[in-house]
Amino acid sequence: MITWTRAELKQRAKESVNRNYWWFVLACLILTLVGGTGGGGGGSSYSSSNNNSSSYSSDYNYFDDDDYDWDDDDYYSDDSDSNFVLPLVGLIAGLSIGLFLIIFAVAIVFSTFICAPIRVGIYRFFLNAREGRRNFGDVIFVFSSGHYLNVVKIMFLASLKIALWYLLFIIPGIIKAYEYRMIPYILSEHPEIDSKTAFQMTKTQMDGEKLSTWVLELSFFGWACLSLLTCGILSIFWVNPYSQATYAELYAVLRQKTFQTGYAGYGQNGYNQNGYNQNGYNQNGYNQNGYNQNGYDQNGYNQNGYNQNGYDQNGYNQNGYNQNGYNQNGYNQNGYNQNGYNQNGYGQNSYDQNNYQNNDYNN
Repeated sequence: MITWTRAELKQRAKESVNRNYWWFVLACLILTLVGGTGGGGGGSSYSSSNNNSSSYSSDYNYFDDDDYDWDDDDYYSDDSDSNFVLPLVGLIAGLSIGLFLIIFAVAIVFSTFICAPIRVGIYRFFLNAREGRRNFGDVIFVFSSGHYLNVVKIMFLASLKIALWYLLFIIPGIIKAYEYRMIPYILSEHPEIDSKTAFQMTKTQMDGEKLSTWVLELSFFGWACLSLLTCGILSIFWVNPYSQATYAELYAVLRQKTFQTGYAGYGQNGYNQNGYNQNGYNQNGYNQNGYNQNGYDQNGYNQNGYNQNGYDQNGYNQNGYNQNGYNQNGYNQNGYNQNGYNQNGYGQNSYDQNNYQNNDYNN
């Protein structure tokens, strides 16, 4: 059973922030931009002026009712005004709705194809930096990973499912948001994973952890209030890096559930069993002394496995069946036997060592 405490996660997060402070600040700034947070609202200004009628003296009457006989039917037509105003209002409303739909579509496309992959890359950066493998290129690794469309698809599906659950009921939407919370972290380590496996893995990891995760988020509420008092400065230079590092530590703990269950091949021999990965950071080995270096073995059955030099390296055995016995490299090394038919038997220097006879047949 996986157990964790907020104090442990935050302590490790502080250590991670101290090692990578300015890099984390920069990463969180990018995350804020692609996440659509921040930014000010455009306030509508209204300036009042005095009524024009009050600026004129009552002594000045530019229109004398006695001199001008106003006929509303002749000069002003309600039909002509409505024929002009109503189409104009409809045109403005149509243009506004169309413009809104265009902006909304562009925002969806930009968020799906640009922001979501960068978000996954930032989470990868935090995970790697916490283990001493800081590489800011991780922020955009999805675009060159060869699995860009797969990441985009799974992130879009996660957002769509959460939105649909919110449309049905608010509470189920919140629950699903926490259930799918680890999707970008899973993709940051395995961008090639299929959608079904990704959703089932995050469900396994967040099973029984939703309330604890919410409480963990709630523990940053005090920091958020202090950030408001500093106009967001504290959030930029401490709260955001601190909280993101904490969430990375949370994922590092919860992913152990996947190791224990061995789900979908990402457990005992896959995802991670001991350390960051049993077979390394990727399939071909971030780890030099892991289960193997490149695949099942490097040279022979394995590198440090069945025997050090393989079951045999050159011939049947190098240091295996016997050293000076049946053979070393092939059937024998020099002639019928290296030291004769046997070592102290038929003759050491009699039958033949390197020729037919060493000291008798030829001198």
